[in-house]
Amino acid sequence: MRLAGTIAAVLLGLELTACSSGGAAPSATPTRVISAPSSSSTAAAAASTTSRPATPVEALEQQARSTGVYTGQGAASLVNQACEKARTPDPENIGITAVESLDAYIEITRTGSSGEPARDLMPLYKLGFPILCPEQVSTLERVIRGDVPFGSGTFEIGAGPEQVKPGTYRTTRRSVEDCYWERTRADGEIIQNKLVTHAKRLTVTIKPTDGSFTSERCGTWEAVH
Repeated sequence: MRLAGTIAAVLLGLELTACSSGGAAPSATPTRVISAPSSSSTAAAAASTTSRPATPVEALEQQARSTGVYTGQGAASLVNQACEKARTPDPENIGITAVESLDAYIEITRTGSSGEPARDLMPLYKLGFPILCPEQVSTLERVIRGDVPFGSGTFEIGAGPEQVKPGTYRTTRRSVEDCYWERTRADGEIIQNKLVTHAKRLTVTIKPTDGSFTSERCGTWEAVH
């Protein structure tokens, strides 16, 4: 009887222990599942980093090569140099206009008189000015038309480089003093000339039949449109 009672007590103690622990197994810690990115999302992320808009310099370089206008390196650098000549005329030549500055630079480049190889970059300038310096497109257009102001000197009449086109011109200064101008025939005979002591503005018409035009101390002449 004493042995049976001991066994019963042991069994009762085990039952009470199980009840105090709730009888449930400890819960497992949840596991975080990280899925690998799909190939489509990876491609989209790569595209978002590589599809940025091209810079003006990159756009010009690409267009110059694709159109065959300039297939070498440095197309944008060449255009930028011309743009700068239009933006900032020669400070040592007081009174020079943007059109004169750009025209002189293009002529130097075309003839190679600066020691660089002679090359006609006008097609590249036509392509590049709207991209890199759109504010100077009108300046380039005036150079292309030959609408270039000129100053003192004797100029042949014609459409070639360093020639003055027939047309009507006026002085650009607020006033001129001791100005002398002269129109001559091809044989040098004077057609018309004038010495002006003082004037606010002068206007002269050069005809296609004129041989040359001379200007001294009159400042710059520009075409009248």
